[in-house]
Formats: sequence, structure tokens, C-alpha cells
Amino acid sequence: MPFITVGEERKEYEAGTPFLQVAADFQDRYDNDILLVKENGKLMELFKTVHKDARLEFVTAAETTGQQVYERGAILLFLKAVYGVAGQEKIEKVMVNFSVTRGCYIEIKGEITPDEAFLREVKAFMEQVVKEDVPVVKRSVNTDSAVRLVEHYG
Repeated sequence: MPFITVGEERKEYEAGTPFLQVAADFQDRYDNDILLVKENGKLMELFKTVHKDARLEFVTAAETTGQQVYERGAILLFLKAVYGVAGQEKIEKVMVNFSVTRGCYIEIKGEITPDEAFLREVKAFMEQVVKEDVPVVKRSVNTDSAVRLVEHYG
């Protein structure tokens, strides 16, 4: 079983243990949520797993990299909610055009009106996904598959 070292603490974990579980064991030592892990200096997502002895450092929401991960996750959650509430067939495209200080300018084109009622539904959808603790899992795809996905979603 691999040994994981965090700071001066060394613990043994079964191979295949998600970093998320390791992070949970150390979360109480941090004021902010752990969002990523550095395994021997290499940045990794928390859904990846322990395979060998390693030194870990945790990246939290207090750090710039952690803030960027959080913001990207929030945008992905928003997009999921917009498509979930409106239905893919009613949306031509959703564009995150640029960042405005701590927010984003987002444009929605299609057969919907992004009014207060729609945005309340989107917010409720987002809150439900958070409540269900649905994980965000990054996946890599080849260029052809990525092009097909982008075309599919406009």
C-alpha cells in the first residue's frame, strides 16, 4: 500500500483511493475547501487516484489556482442548469464572453427569455445539483470528438 505524505504527516492508503478521500482526511486542517492536489509537484484533480508513494500538497479556494477551478466549475454548473431548464432544443448557443471583475458576461441565444423567472429556475436547478453533490469529472477527448461536441452544443 502506498504511503502519502502531507506536510510532516505520513499515512498509508490503498492503491486506487481517490485523492478526494485523502483530501477529506485533511480538510479540517484548512480554512477553505480543498479543490485540487499536487502529487509530487504535479497538479491533479481530486477524482484521480493514489497509485504510489507520494508527497501531496493541497490547493484550496484561497489560492488563485483554486479560485480559477472554482469559477470554471461554477460556469459549467450554470451551463448545465441553463440547458436543463430550457432544454437543449430551445438553445442556439450560450456564450461566456468575458470576465467582469468577479463575474462573467454571459449571452444566451435561442427560443428562451432569460428573465427573472427563468433565472430563478436556473438557480434552483444549480442548488439541486450542489445538494446532490454531483461530481464534475474532467475528461480528455481527441480533437475530432471535441469538434463534434462543440458543433452539437452550438
